[in-house]
Amino acid sequence: MRAIKDVLFGMTVHDMIRGVEHERILLNYMCMLVTIGDMLGLPIAGYYRLKMLPLWVRLMDSWKRYVLSERDIFDRL
Repeated sequence: MRAIKDVLFGMTVHDMIRGVEHERILLNYMCMLVTIGDMLGLPIAGYYRLKMLPLWVRLMDSWKRYVLSERDIFDRL
């Protein structure tokens, strides 16, 4: 009985955790866009983005790939 309870609990929580992780990634990319958006041609100036730059260097390749990728309305379905 305990195994069934654990399996059902894992099945329901797994979906919620994936949703939260996806939202975290999107918020992270949005913060990167605000801080280093000038790499894409958005003229954003600020002192604090230079402080954030060392934290974002390792994520820049995946961020650029995500932001510059073509998306369709049917990708979300």
